[in-house]
Amino acid sequence: MFSLLYTLFGWTELTTAFDLSDYDRILRTMDGGGIPYRTRALFDGDAPRSRSALGSVGHQPEHQTQYQILVKKGDLDRARFLLRTTRAQR
Repeated sequence: MFSLLYTLFGWTELTTAFDLSDYDRILRTMDGGGIPYRTRALFDGDAPRSRSALGSVGHQPEHQTQYQILVKKGDLDRARFLLRTTRAQR
């Protein structure tokens, strides 16, 4: 339902991050470029499918939260350009 509402109001996913440093870098880039954004955090650490006979072997707790960054459809190309240029400068 969340995705449908954002889509109806003109928002689209720019990218997804799985750690806070990437998430922070992306948000600072959008702020610096003056691009409005919305975020959504999805936590997958307690999902029933992650339980098995081996428990959570192989799971990386720092990557159990997915951060979705959404921008207005009209800003998508500019936002992608900003992300590409900031990644190239690192």
